Amino acid sequence: MIHNKLISYFMSQLGYMYEFKGLLYKEEDLQFHKSWDWLMPVVSKISNSGFSGNEDFIDSTERKLLFDSKERNLLLDLVPYGNIDDTYDAVVRFIKYCRPEIFNVYYADKWFRLHDIECILGPNLKTIYINVDGHFELELSEKEIEHRAKEYINCHLNT
Repeated sequence: MIHNKLISYFMSQLGYMYEFKGLLYKEEDLQFHKSWDWLMPVVSKISNSGFSGNEDFIDSTERKLLFDSKERNLLLDLVPYGNIDDTYDAVVRFIKYCRPEIFNVYYADKWFRLHDIECILGPNLKTIYINVDGHFELELSEKEIEHRAKEYINCHLNT
């Protein structure tokens, strides 16, 4: 599925391989979209995080209210019904709206790779560095990252 690597980023695994139950998996082998064994740790991370408003990714009262009242509840309401497709979609929606820095960096990175522009992700998942003359020294602004993410999504996911 298209968003499996995004979920692995959310789960704090940024490399080319994802570790699950002691084994390493490539991006194309990730199973979040079709295995409850894979998806439930993500749901658990979301539901057990105990969001109090002090987390650095909740940067406004509005986002906290959105998170508490809509995205988190939607996700947790879906789990008992056993529809993995709906739960998977709710996880992706949660990441998009409640962790937009991960969502934007992930899709901006895809845009740069698609255009053969060498880049690396910053360690905090909020920055992208572009290769300039052999050095990854050009740090992109949050607006530039968001713009590239939107370009990628509009051109490649909304077709």
